[in-house]
Amino acid sequence: ADARTGGSTGSPAVVVKKDNPCSVLLPGEVETILGTPITMREIVDEVTCHFDYDKPVAGGPPFFEIKVYFKDGRTTITATRLASRLLGGDSGFEKLTGIGDEAWLGPMASTLTFVKGDAGVELDLRLVPDGREKGIRLAKLIADRL
Repeated sequence: ADARTGGSTGSPAVVVKKDNPCSVLLPGEVETILGTPITMREIVDEVTCHFDYDKPVAGGPPFFEIKVYFKDGRTTITATRLASRLLGGDSGFEKLTGIGDEAWLGPMASTLTFVKGDAGVELDLRLVPDGREKGIRLAKLIADRL
């Protein structure tokens, strides 16, 4: 069966490129999960991808951001978690199952970080309504592709 039509998701095949953090998610997938049109997908730097959308949320600029560390991701995510622990303790973190090798939701569903193999991913959910549920859906999509 053709992966684009006969696959279980019915969405186009995704080709993850190690030099493009935006390659892990299609704009249409982000639109569907966030429930708002994506106006632009932009590579900010070698690890950061911005998805801009129409509706401002919580008074801030309307965007969803992911960081994908293809190399040394496990080390980077561990360092990020250690820094958070030093600043505010670990009490606000929730360990998630079923996403990569290890996944954590930050305080008030502000971030979701996970590692899979040597790759590490951070999702910035501060401007995403229902960030916990939507972040988990997005993280599972990305994890399946790494």
